[in-house]
Amino acid sequence: MNKKKIEFNEFDIAVGSRIRSQREKLGYSREKLAEFADMSINYLGEVERGVRKISAYKLARLSVALGVTTDYLLFSVRHGEKYEPSINFLRVEFESIIEKFIKVVGFEEH
Repeated sequence: MNKKKIEFNEFDIAVGSRIRSQREKLGYSREKLAEFADMSINYLGEVERGVRKISAYKLARLSVALGVTTDYLLFSVRHGEKYEPSINFLRVEFESIIEKFIKVVGFEEH
């Protein structure tokens, strides 16, 4: 049996956390938000936990339902604020890109 590997990604977890936080702030149940955003409850739960990727279209639907911008859901930036990523986030993303590059080109350290 071929099981799909679930990759936990710091970015996806942070996005899911902001979605859940805004949902709870508004007093919405997961069921109510899933209905507003036209998605399944299970899918929304997986997105909130950061174990499922979300498309731009579905993220936009959630942002409308939650009354926030997609910038806020993605980067915790409120309307009019400047996005300044944390050094740790950039380091993790950069290391991930380098690891993928090394796998693709077969580069080895000497």
